Amino acid sequence: MPNDKILIVDDEGADCRLLTQWLGPLGYAIELASNGEEAVQKSRNSRPDMIIIDSMMPVRDNHKARRILKAAPETKDIPIIRVLCRQDRKSDGHADGSYRDENRCKSAA
Repeated sequence: MPNDKILIVDDEGADCRLLTQWLGPLGYAIELASNGEEAVQKSRNSRPDMIIIDSMMPVRDNHKARRILKAAPETKDIPIIRVLCRQDRKSDGHADGSYRDENRCKSAA
């Protein structure tokens, strides 16, 4: 829903930019956090309408951050989408053995 606030939590700047480029033009207000600890603090302070959190992060991983957020009365009802983005290197069939980078994103609630 446009004008809703989404907190994107990812330690990779490229992934944050990609999600921001997808969601920003749809009218969502985007806030960024680079780890689970920052996500917990920003969620308590700004109360986003939804959180998109990377599966693998430093400092406080998504499992710990999600447990804390779901246990707190002020953040327990915020929907959290867990996302895993990684780059696979696959052969593109060139005789010289060169590779192409292919982003693969999977999500689960």
